[in-house]
Amino acid sequence: MKIKFRSLYVSAAILSVSASRISAGMIGDLMQVNHSYPDISNVLVYDQFTAGTPFLFQGADITFEISVTADTISVSQFQYHHVPPGWTVGFSGPPGSPNGAADPGVTFNGLVLHDLNQAFGPVSIVSVTGLPGFDLSRVSVNDTELGLNFMGLNYTGGQSEVVLHVDSLPDGGSTAGLLAVALVGIAVVRRKQQA
Repeated sequence: MKIKFRSLYVSAAILSVSASRISAGMIGDLMQVNHSYPDISNVLVYDQFTAGTPFLFQGADITFEISVTADTISVSQFQYHHVPPGWTVGFSGPPGSPNGAADPGVTFNGLVLHDLNQAFGPVSIVSVTGLPGFDLSRVSVNDTELGLNFMGLNYTGGQSEVVLHVDSLPDGGSTAGLLAVALVGIAVVRRKQQA
């Protein structure tokens, strides 16, 4: 009887740890952020931070404040280093876009976040977002990589903001692994009881 109860306690503990990992969302995850241009794979500047604490990212001539909570990602400040706060400036991009006439062939000008602990879930834009023209067509999610393409958009220094809601994904790998361990433990106990 002791063995049976012990296996149930172990299984409950494993499931509890698994559930707490899922509910924690992105808090505590190690993140890398890149400022990429003129395409998503060309990194101009990068840095790392831990989700849960606001982080000032010094991009290429522009400062962003990045805040990651359990289920939101906020990018604010948008302060170009060479102009006073409150001025409207454009991200360079293809010919015809703001400040972009001299930059043909640009396909990406923005931030790429990498969650080094887990994959991103589906993303939606929160209504408080204040960056004209920014919509879901400018967001790309590829497993642990989240791209935010600001190419050709105008931003106001110190005032623009992008806020995303990130749905949680079950931590498939670790949850499946923990459940497998629990099931193996139960099977071993049953075999011992039958013998």
